[in-house]
Amino acid sequence: MIERTAIGGATGAEQEVGLGSTVCCRDADGEHRYMLVVPAEADPLAGRISVAAPVGRALLGRTGGEEVDVATPGGVRVLTILTVED
Repeated sequence: MIERTAIGGATGAEQEVGLGSTVCCRDADGEHRYMLVVPAEADPLAGRISVAAPVGRALLGRTGGEEVDVATPGGVRVLTILTVED
């Protein structure tokens, strides 16, 4: 992760992204839904990303409304977290 900033006006307790969370986020390519899993269960084409992958690491511990810049092999990717579900 390169940088993170809070955006929007979230109120109340926000759910934190953790192992097993399903995260809906938006980037320049549109909206994406990911489930964070251990590396052995990863299947990116099915939306199951590893907590050890760059996107997974960047999302861990974050909450809805946050924006994160993720350093990926393809370049920096800006993700806005829309929702977090356990």
